[in-house]
This record gives sequence, C-alpha cells and structure tokens, in this order.
Amino acid sequence: MPRQTGVNSMAFLNARRSGRLLASMLSLWVLLAANAAGVQASKHHRNHHRGAHHRHRHCRSSSHRVHRRRGARCAVRGVSPHRTASSAGGPQDKGQGNQKHSAPPTNTSLPSISGSALQGQTLTASSGSWSGTNPIAYAYQWQRAGSNISGASGASYALSASDVGYTIAVVVTARNSVGSSSATSVSTAAVAASTPPEPPPPAPGAAVASLSPSSGPEAGGTSVSITGTNFSGVTAVKFGSSSAAGYTVNSASLITAVSPPGRGTVDVTVSTTAGTSPTGSSDRFSYAAQPPSGAAGAVRFVKVADSSFDAEDIESNASFMWEHFTRMIGFTSFFDSRTAWAPPAWVYQDAYAIYAGSSLEKEHPEWILRDASGNKLYIPYGNPPSQFAGDISNPAFRQFWIQRTKGVLARGYRGVFVDDVDMWANTGNANGEKVVPISGVTGTPISNEAWREYMATFMRELREATPGYEIVHNNEWYADGGSANRGTTAPVVRSEIAAADVLNIERGVNDGGLTGGTGAWSLANLFTYIDEAHAMGKAVTLDGTSSVVAGMEYNLAAYFLISTGKDYVSGGGSSQTIKSFWAGWSVNLGEATGPRERSSLGLWSRRFTGGVVYLLEPGAATQTIILPSTMHSVTLGSVSSITLSARQAAVLLTT
Repeated sequence: MPRQTGVNSMAFLNARRSGRLLASMLSLWVLLAANAAGVQASKHHRNHHRGAHHRHRHCRSSSHRVHRRRGARCAVRGVSPHRTASSAGGPQDKGQGNQKHSAPPTNTSLPSISGSALQGQTLTASSGSWSGTNPIAYAYQWQRAGSNISGASGASYALSASDVGYTIAVVVTARNSVGSSSATSVSTAAVAASTPPEPPPPAPGAAVASLSPSSGPEAGGTSVSITGTNFSGVTAVKFGSSSAAGYTVNSASLITAVSPPGRGTVDVTVSTTAGTSPTGSSDRFSYAAQPPSGAAGAVRFVKVADSSFDAEDIESNASFMWEHFTRMIGFTSFFDSRTAWAPPAWVYQDAYAIYAGSSLEKEHPEWILRDASGNKLYIPYGNPPSQFAGDISNPAFRQFWIQRTKGVLARGYRGVFVDDVDMWANTGNANGEKVVPISGVTGTPISNEAWREYMATFMRELREATPGYEIVHNNEWYADGGSANRGTTAPVVRSEIAAADVLNIERGVNDGGLTGGTGAWSLANLFTYIDEAHAMGKAVTLDGTSSVVAGMEYNLAAYFLISTGKDYVSGGGSSQTIKSFWAGWSVNLGEATGPRERSSLGLWSRRFTGGVVYLLEPGAATQTIILPSTMHSVTLGSVSSITLSARQAAVLLTT
C-alpha cells in the first residue's frame, strides 16, 4: 500500500479517534438505557404487589429482588406475576384501595326453612349468615319448584293446595350501602296434602244407673225417675218393648218417665242418636199385681227383710216377693243391691240413734245427749242399750242425718222407715232408767214439750229435703193425746204427722195394752185415731207382733176393718218367709160394701164383695156367729158358723 502524506495521516488518525469516542458514547448510552429499564421494571413489580395486596391480602413483602422467588411466592398465593399493569396496578386497584373498609354482602351460610311441608302448615325462612358492611337488609322471595310465587315475599309462607306435590325454596337477597347479593335455600321435600281431621268419636251412648221407684202397678201410670248418663238427643224411653206413656228429659243425667201398662219385670231403656242403653240389673222395673184402687179388701203386706230373711232374699224369688209383698223394709247396705229387682222398699233409719262404737260416735261426741252430770244418754231399748241418744236440738246433727239418708235413698229405695219418732223425751241411762236430757245447744234440760217441737221440726226438714219419697213414721199413736189419748188432737203432733205419708202402728192390735169399750186405751179409740189420720191424707200400717196364726188373723181382720185400700198390714215377724208364708196374707175380699160396724157386745164386722170379717174386742164375752151360707175360712176351711173369744177374729170368703 503506498505511503500517505502527513495531512492524510493526521486526518485518518483523527477519524479513528472520533470513531472510538462515538463507540464509547454509544456504549454508555446503551448502558444507561439498560439501567433505566431495570429501574422501571423494579418499580412496576412493586406496584403490582401493592395492588395485589389490596385485592387479595397476600404477598406481604415490599420487594422481591429475585424474579424467580417472586414468581414462586405469588404462584402459591394464586396471583400471577405476569399480570399487566392495567389489571394489577391500574385504576381498579386504586379504587379498591380507597374503599378498603366497605364491602357488599357476601353469603357465608345458606338460608334455611323451618316447618312441615304439609298443606295448611306455615314455613318460616331464616336469612342465613352474611358478611359485609352493616347494616344489611334482607328481602325474601318464595319459590315453587324453582319459580317465584306471586306475592310470597315475607319471612313466612303458608302452604296451600297449589303447593301440593312441589318443592319449596326461598331466595334471600341481602343489601347494604355497597351492593347486594342473593342466596337460595335448600328446597323442602315435596309438599304433602293435609290429612283430613279424624272424625270425632261417636257420642257415648246413654246408660241407666237407677230407677226410682223401680216398680208400679200393672195398669201403668207410675212416675219413674231414671238416673244415668248421656241423656242427650233422647229419641225413646221404653219399658220392655212398650214405649213410656210419656217422658221428660230433665237433664243429661235425669229423665222422668211414666210407665205404660205391663206385667212382670222389664228393662227400662233409653235410646239416643248414639244408640240404646245396655240392659242390666240397675234398669229393671217390676209390675206388681196390685189390688185395684179403693179395694179395701186386698192385703197390702209389708215384709221386714231382717237377717232371718237373708237366705230367701234372692233374685230368683223376686216373682213370689212381688206377688205377696207390697212393700219391704230393707237395711243398708245389705239391701242396697236388691232394690233393682225386689218390691219397693223403705230403708230403715232410726231418728236419733248414734250406735255405740260407730264412727259417728267417735267423730261427733258432741252430738250425743248427756245428763246434767255429763254422762251419755241412751235410747232406752235393749239390756244393756246399744244406741246413744242423738241431740235432735242440734241443727248440725239433724242436717247430717238428713243428708246421709238422702244418699241411701238414692240407691233405689222407695222411701224411708223412720223408727223412734218419739213425741216425748225418750232418753235414759245405761240401766234403762228415764233421765232428762240436756241440750248440747242451749245447755238447758229438754222438756217433753220442747222435745216434741224439736222432733216435729226435724221431720218437717226431712220432708222438705226428700220430695217424692215415701216417709213412714214409727211413733206412738197416743203421744201427747191428752185426755182423748190420741196424738191427732195435739197441734204439734199433727205437724209431725203432716210430714209423713204412712204412720206405723207398732204392735198393731196385738198390743196387750188395748182394751174393749170406748175408753182412752180402747181398740175403738185406736180406730178413731186411724180415721183421723186418714182424714189428714195419711195411710197406716197395722204392724202386728204375733207370729201365731190366731194372732195374725186377729190383726189382719182389724186391718180389713180400717182399710181404705191405701193402708198396709204386717205380722208374723221372722216366721213369715217364702217357705212358711201364711195363706191369710194372700186373701182378697174385694171392695168394701160399707163401713165397719160394732155391736153393743163388742163384736166388730165389715162386709166386702168377696167376704166378711168378724173381730171380738178385748174383754168381750165369747160369741157364736151363724153364717147365712157356707163360707171359707183361711184357717178352718169351709164353715157355716164360727165361735169367737175376746181377741179373736175370722176372715171369711164367699164360696
């Protein structure tokens, strides 16, 4: 190559120098540019993580010098290290950073439904659990099979027939100041149709508990109180197969019915819309072959059902008893179970006895009368006596007695036989000696006059408390009779008699104290007393005490002499059983053709359509009566004449 000149050489040298300088400057620019790019990338990375921190609350380091570590950490936390500036660090990040203390509702636990998926039931929605800025308000929309139910926007929803067969859900919308969100509950099971309510149980049928009275004449017409239960909607009352002549439903437990004509023993039934009452011993009504009204010649026998009769006092003998016993006197509680089938009975009660050793004696010793020294007094009967004398001056004792008797009467008795209706102060000590009682109320002696007032008051109270029941007083016909020796002449005694239906003449005409003639103690005076009782509307029972045939016939003849057809007779005591019943008690002489008559010789007589009776009073001379024709005597058979001594009688039937 040719050698250059100095000028050219210098130029060349300068050019080389300029080239090197330019290259150095270019290298420096490149380096500066690279550094600037690194700084920008580092800044971009920091901004990226600041935005992610605000959105996702992770990548907590302020810088990551190693890109690999940065990428790994962000990947673990679910943030891509390669997001663009617009998605990671743009305006959206800035906006969220400005609201970092407010958030829209977010459901954290689904709404739920409580209640039964059954037609007619009500479902209730629970809104579930929500996060977000408070306060949060909730709205509800119920859905049927995924579709909104019109108008069902409350917290509860009543299931209807339209829902049957479909599932039900509820959509809960939560709303606050930032925004709103909705969540749907789990659906219910398919709604079931409601089961129709169980039909009400059938109304209980009627049941008959007791009848009072439980018997009556075959002609019917007896007013019967039927007690029981469920007497509502009554359609019929029957005596056997015959309808009652009439009935009134007083209450759900009481019917008053009138018996139709009938015979024998029948069941009384009550029919309602629920059916007919079952039959049993408590509903039996017995028709009695009673003598016609006014048949003074028919026997109306009263049988005392004492312990001697227990063996025969059974239902298999009911037919005989109904045929021969018009009334019975029963003792509680033994006879209580027999009132359903036995003839009508009067229950025995003593007017003022408090039995020694009884619970009443222990519970109310203050009701026992005492003497002036405080000693207990007795009713002077028995040796030794066993009945303390109750204080009839004490209203509490009287009311207790009456209420107790009412309870017993309700067991099917026709009435009450009140013993010892004494119209004088009949009290004594343990030796049977007469002692004046001291009233436990006033503390003063009870005179005979005061006693009569107390007893009459007592019997009036009993009468008022037991309407419809027959009341029998066993008292002395001559009590307070004065010179006439008849109780009917004393006003206070008449008051006591007025409270009774039947007066029991104890011992009948078998009383050994009766005399002939017309004096105070005469048989004639006793008959007058009975006539006066009849005039007051009362019946009597000639309660004879003789158990021999002559004595029974004497008392029976006296009964026929005074009978109005409503009176009663008794006699023979415990000897009169079904196996040994005297034939005279079955006599029926028919209607009386006139009143009784008495001859100057003390012979009493009375004629009937079916016979005649003769009675010779106490103290009279023996007499023989020639009969106009042959007649039949219940004791002698066929006779054409009879001879009677004092206290004898003959009951004769036409043949």
